[in-house]
Amino acid sequence: MENLKLFLLSLVPEIEILDELVKLEVAMFVTTHEITQDDFLKKLATFYEKLLIKNCTEYGDLIIPNIVSLMPYCLQNYFPQLAKILLFEHSSYQAQLMALKLLDTTINQDLPTYRSIIEHLLKCNHPIVKAAAVDILRNFSSNVHI
Repeated sequence: MENLKLFLLSLVPEIEILDELVKLEVAMFVTTHEITQDDFLKKLATFYEKLLIKNCTEYGDLIIPNIVSLMPYCLQNYFPQLAKILLFEHSSYQAQLMALKLLDTTINQDLPTYRSIIEHLLKCNHPIVKAAAVDILRNFSSNVHI
């Protein structure tokens, strides 16, 4: 049986297995926490930071866009707020890179959040985060009518 399991696992690319494991972990977290709770986003940010650190250690930072792309649809409205929490309250560069991946480059709502994020990015010191921040700052555009 163990040989059959190993054989089947060898047929499936490792990234697909990782994607499914991440989906399961995220689904278990989201179903055991109420989105409407005040501290949900802080708990979610902590959960994702731990998930990132664990997986980036084993697979490298290139896994971050995969993890972001696997986030449930029900969380999309919270991306700017989650990005802000990841940037301001979490020190790992992996969490900060994830925050940058969560940001939409078209600003059409939540101006105070985007303003504080941009101000924070301008002060960033980590070289990898700084390079990613420069890239995203170049791509920002606004659809807000003033």
